[in-house]
Amino acid sequence: MIDRLGIYQEAGIDELFLSSGVGQTQEESLGAIQRFAEEVMPQFTGREGAGLLSARPMSEGAV
Repeated sequence: MIDRLGIYQEAGIDELFLSSGVGQTQEESLGAIQRFAEEVMPQFTGREGAGLLSARPMSEGAV
């Protein structure tokens, strides 16, 4: 996953929507989100364009 996200970052994409939970229990979905935050997001911290994986709320007015 880190390699695939790096391709998007190199292309200038600076936002990512993470969709999880289809066919999973809430516990499994939360575990996947936690692992993503702990294992994937740190790989992009400090890189140019690190906004790709910065944790921030959706823009106001977004659906």
